Amino acid sequence: MLDLVVAQLKTGPWVRVVPFGSAQPSLPYLVVREEGGNFRVTGHHKPDYYVDLRAYMRKEVYNLLQGRTLTGSGARIITIREVPGSLTECRALSDDGSISIERVFYSPDILTIGDIF
Repeated sequence: MLDLVVAQLKTGPWVRVVPFGSAQPSLPYLVVREEGGNFRVTGHHKPDYYVDLRAYMRKEVYNLLQGRTLTGSGARIITIREVPGSLTECRALSDDGSISIERVFYSPDILTIGDIF
């Protein structure tokens, strides 16, 4: 499912989008981490571009994912929703000297073992 979210985010203006654990691309970039049924999207940019980073995370990332139904191979279909209030403020400098802002989305279509029993 992570690959569907990464692919959708790559359709936006920032094409450097990687799954968590991949090599860091040059700035600006997005990292997507799957946490159960959640997808944590972290935007990274140079410290001087805080306003641009915040605007991108508030508007572009939201518009690219919120309410989208994504279809992958093997008839995988997920719908993405935002976790309300999940947009974080600017964090301290990352290892690569960037600032970051996170936003969390979830898919109600992804079931866990606990949901079945």
